[in-house]
Amino acid sequence: MGPLRSSICTICVIFPIIANAGADVCEGLVQDKVMRPPQSIPKPSKRATYTDPAFGTTIRRVTAVPVGSENSVIKPMYATVQAWNADESLMILWQRGRGHLLLDGKNYNFIRQLNISPTDLEQVLWDPIDPDIFYYPTNYNAVPNLMAHRVSTDTSFLVKNFQGAPTNCPVDWGKLLGLGSDPQYMSYEARKILGLQCGNTKFTYSISQRQILAIGDSPSVNAPIPSPSGSLIYFDGYVLDAAAELARFHRQIGARV
Repeated sequence: MGPLRSSICTICVIFPIIANAGADVCEGLVQDKVMRPPQSIPKPSKRATYTDPAFGTTIRRVTAVPVGSENSVIKPMYATVQAWNADESLMILWQRGRGHLLLDGKNYNFIRQLNISPTDLEQVLWDPIDPDIFYYPTNYNAVPNLMAHRVSTDTSFLVKNFQGAPTNCPVDWGKLLGLGSDPQYMSYEARKILGLQCGNTKFTYSISQRQILAIGDSPSVNAPIPSPSGSLIYFDGYVLDAAAELARFHRQIGARV
């Protein structure tokens, strides 16, 4: 746990506050590796802040739901998936019993419930550049579609259907298109590369280029993970060169094209 930590409990989500995004966010904060056991803190009221006694960071409680109700969990989708959009003007949280919620990223006011059907609750990815778009592989009728959602118009649209060659993803509830068992964010750069799978077929896809960049077969439950630069792929302990031809990817997971 580092100096900029987020804390989640069953009825609240707590995030660090960064006053100036252009400043050194570690200035004045703990930067050593000394063990600092967490301390018990009284639960703040909704939107209230407190100073973390271990790290000195300011933390604000964002949400609140009734204790003991079926929807008493509100949380970020996953540790590896961004809650905020590209310019931090919006954020997505997930609530048990309700689904994905769109909030204002600055004042945390609720905007609306999102009418989307991702393969799993964690598999929703904000565009790394356009703050108005996010993506999700859908489980709707088990058709292997990658969808995009434009927030300003509250509409979803098709990015790519993967039923055709070379992926040949089936319409099969047991082989849903998705980001794998441990979903990860896409590359941060303009190509917008993400790792996908349908059954044993694993591949990377560039949203901007509309191109499958690498493809292979593996019984692993995981999908390949692009690096932030998009120049590398991580897959089950191997770091692969995504910029080269598919040779290294072939050797490691027995790819086919």
